Amino acid sequence: MGTPFLRAGNVVQVPDPLRYQLRTLMGLVGGRYALVPAGLVFRLPTAGPAGRPAGVSAELSMVMIDSRVGRVGWRTIARGEGPDAWTALTRAMKSLTPGLP
Repeated sequence: MGTPFLRAGNVVQVPDPLRYQLRTLMGLVGGRYALVPAGLVFRLPTAGPAGRPAGVSAELSMVMIDSRVGRVGWRTIARGEGPDAWTALTRAMKSLTPGLP
């Protein structure tokens, strides 16, 4: 499924074929709303102490789509930082679900 275009803030209506694919998938599992990861970007900071990178930051774009009408209902960018990419991504996911282990 091609989802990177969902990162754009002005996309409100999901075009075909993604709309059709989501509707079919949600029909199989019995749901209406789909939480779609639209993009993941890792960034290195410019420089930390002694001129070395201090860590990595992760930006995870998430979009909630109503599969019946093909409209974007909610979007966010979760951010996390850590000494490596995996830790930064884990912290970004935890920022989406605070309170969960």
